[in-house]
Amino acid sequence: MSPAQLDTLAMALVLGAVAANLGSFTTVVAHREGTGSTLAGRSRCPKCSHELSARDLIPIVSWVLLRAKCRHCHRPIPIRYPATEAAFAAIAAGVTIQHGASLATLALVLTCLGVAMAARIDLVTQTLPNPILAITAMIGISMFSLAAFADANWTDLIRGLTAAGIAFVVALTVYGLTRGGLGEGDVKFAPLIWLPLGWLGWGAAFAGYLVAAGVALIFAITIAIRQRRWRGVRLPLGPALASGVILVVIADLHWPAELSR
Repeated sequence: MSPAQLDTLAMALVLGAVAANLGSFTTVVAHREGTGSTLAGRSRCPKCSHELSARDLIPIVSWVLLRAKCRHCHRPIPIRYPATEAAFAAIAAGVTIQHGASLATLALVLTCLGVAMAARIDLVTQTLPNPILAITAMIGISMFSLAAFADANWTDLIRGLTAAGIAFVVALTVYGLTRGGLGEGDVKFAPLIWLPLGWLGWGAAFAGYLVAAGVALIFAITIAIRQRRWRGVRLPLGPALASGVILVVIADLHWPAELSR
């Protein structure tokens, strides 16, 4: 294994572990926001309210060792907890392995994790949290700017910011024309989605649009079937957009190929 491959593997392992913990935190935030609980205080079992210790909060590992049951009340621990942790770890590792160890990759990982966190919370609360959107934007722009400075190449950054600006204008226009048919959170979310895609190229930005549209259609059909109605179905656009950017970044999709840069 070459030094570059070793660096990539090490970065993937470290970021994967960090991402798993972020996924664990995200499930806590989603649960508390969904139930109206305060974010302050230690984690507790949602069934028996017993305060959880550090050994109960190790991402994925604790769920396996506890056999998916609370240590105190022995009631089942929902699989959504380890599933979210594993998904976040897979996102970080997948992006790193695909793009290699670099500052640009770190920017891609952090941005993808930020949008994944916002989308996961949106699934529970139907709200894209402003603090997470703001933090993701600041981290994304800062990290991509640092990567551009380190490589003395500002072309990718300018293209990424341009794509983000276009996405914001389009989303804002749709919001205005539909009189709120598109949520305010989605208008703020759109630039975060197309910043990393634009960094990778116009082909990636267009591929992200196609993938997000496909995921949104699948969501809409699934929800309509479950609710047994086709009108008035509320579409979780945030998770669809997040899925689009994450899948395109991990797979490094570009379509059409001539728009890769």
